[in-house]
Amino acid sequence: MRSPAGRRIGLRVALRLYLDEDSMDRRVFEALRRSGIDVIRSGDAGNRHLADELQLEYATQQGRAIYTANVRHFARIHRNWMAADRTHGGIILRYSQRLPVGEQIRGLTRICQSVSEQERLNFYDYIEGWLRER
Repeated sequence: MRSPAGRRIGLRVALRLYLDEDSMDRRVFEALRRSGIDVIRSGDAGNRHLADELQLEYATQQGRAIYTANVRHFARIHRNWMAADRTHGGIILRYSQRLPVGEQIRGLTRICQSVSEQERLNFYDYIEGWLRER
């Protein structure tokens, strides 16, 4: 984002992200980083091939919301955690396996700018819903 004078303006970013193996496209990662979003990938954390529930536990321990395209597994994990009264750091799902990179960046940026630190706890939503004007 740029000011009228052309200077870069810092984004208000509350949400920190953790990209799991299903959603760690290098272009998405790099664009989010460049825009000032605190984001890490599962591979960078040494968590490649870790079970989904352990990925969520790691993200939660690190104060991050997980971004994943593994809708079915994470929907089940979310339901189980809510039933067990467990708190997670947030789950952002991507329903479409073919969602363009630019759309992913736009949706994740909107979420990161809109969801507060308190709201991220047990946050559960689809990125596609954030691509429409809210």
